[in-house]
Amino acid sequence: MRRVGIGLATIVIIAGILLLGYYFKEEGEKRAQDSKRHAMMENELNPLSVRKRELERQMREMEENKEAKVQAKGTTVLMFTDMASQIYKKAYPIMQGYDFKGVLVISEKNYPGAEDCMSKEQFDEMVEDGWTYCVQWSDSESVSEWHKKQEELLSFLELEATNAVYFPRDTYKKDYKDALKKAGYTTIAHCGDEGLELIQTEVSGEMWFPGTYGMNGVGPRNYLNKAMEEGGAIVYRISFSVEEEKFEKETFESMLRWMDTYEKNKELEVMNFVDSQEYHKNLTARRNKTEASMSDEETALRTEMKAIEDAIDAVYKKYLNAQSEEGWNEN
Repeated sequence: MRRVGIGLATIVIIAGILLLGYYFKEEGEKRAQDSKRHAMMENELNPLSVRKRELERQMREMEENKEAKVQAKGTTVLMFTDMASQIYKKAYPIMQGYDFKGVLVISEKNYPGAEDCMSKEQFDEMVEDGWTYCVQWSDSESVSEWHKKQEELLSFLELEATNAVYFPRDTYKKDYKDALKKAGYTTIAHCGDEGLELIQTEVSGEMWFPGTYGMNGVGPRNYLNKAMEEGGAIVYRISFSVEEEKFEKETFESMLRWMDTYEKNKELEVMNFVDSQEYHKNLTARRNKTEASMSDEETALRTEMKAIEDAIDAVYKKYLNAQSEEGWNEN
């Protein structure tokens, strides 16, 4: 009996060894097949992955080039709205220290030589130094009637016509646009009336609608930062009579220091209306040209990227399906 037991045990051990051998053989063959399948899948995926990375690089580069080709600075205009004599005595000397030039607003009430206003000699000196001027809208029956008054006023002051007009708060109407253009006004400075944005980034046709903000208002520097971020324009209103615009020496000097710093960093430029309009007109044209030139290339890249991604998905599906099916075809 003992010999029979030993014999059976031996048979069991031998059978176990044979079974283990068969198992490891099958497992080895399966692993070899999986490894081969994986290698074949990688061979198909590799060129697709390489091309996908190249397309991604080209698309990133295109976005960077688009931004580089349209490097946009912010612009700002310093506009004095009341022609006060204090502009010449207090603001003008400070601005000379930075070589900044401002814009003086002429109205039927406030003009050079009028009561409580700077003299015509002071005005002429500032214009000779590079300052410019615009006219201010006042209640009139029509744009043509108002324009006629401006022509008479500028003629009386022996000044040339201007293409810029400032509309105080709640005075601009969209209906004025065509008549203003016909009268020769192309820069319309506003206070956000009729839904117009204060930060303007584009010149629409020949018309330019820069928004204005009181320098003594809440957070004036926020608008400066936004103009630089968007490559847009902001006009600061400054006066010695209106609270929101009122000249405060400390605030005024602080804002000018920031403007000077931003100018040196090439993030901002202090301009007059004419130069600001021309700058943003050219910038608008460059933006449109850049977007148009890159549109076809971008479409082609995105189309090829979609085809590559579809091909990668197809390869994965092919090998995953084959792995789950019997009779895997290595061809």
